[in-house]
Amino acid sequence: FDATLVLEALGRLRRNPALRVELVFAWANDQALQRRYTESRRRHPMAPQGRVADGIKAEQDLTAPLRENADLVIDNCGVDGDAAMSIEGFPHRIGPPSTITGILIINLIVVHAIEQLVRRGVEPEIYISSNTQGDDHNDRLLKKYKAHIRHL
Repeated sequence: FDATLVLEALGRLRRNPALRVELVFAWANDQALQRRYTESRRRHPMAPQGRVADGIKAEQDLTAPLRENADLVIDNCGVDGDAAMSIEGFPHRIGPPSTITGILIINLIVVHAIEQLVRRGVEPEIYISSNTQGDDHNDRLLKKYKAHIRHL
């Protein structure tokens, strides 16, 4: 992995006046990352046999240029152990808030992207919730893109 190559590719994309490219970087602090790798069976990919802290440092050094050049940095650290609730009489905490906040973050990024397109005069082709009578609209999109998207 070479962050410089990513930034160079990003620069080429940004020179295209038809595109509005933004770099989004997901971030977690050292303590959150340390917890994630020590409270689970997952090994840090950059320290498969070594100390978790060394893997975290190596990853941060490798990705630092991306974070420094990001248009948006997202921090979804949550609470210790990714478990927010306790139940009297049950010894373990449960209820991972990262699921909810992660989905919220992704949806807000989609909203931001659509907003940027609309400001540029582009009407994006997106699914509309069936709860708001979007079925006919969605059926038209399915027919239009079915041949291009294998899982439709």
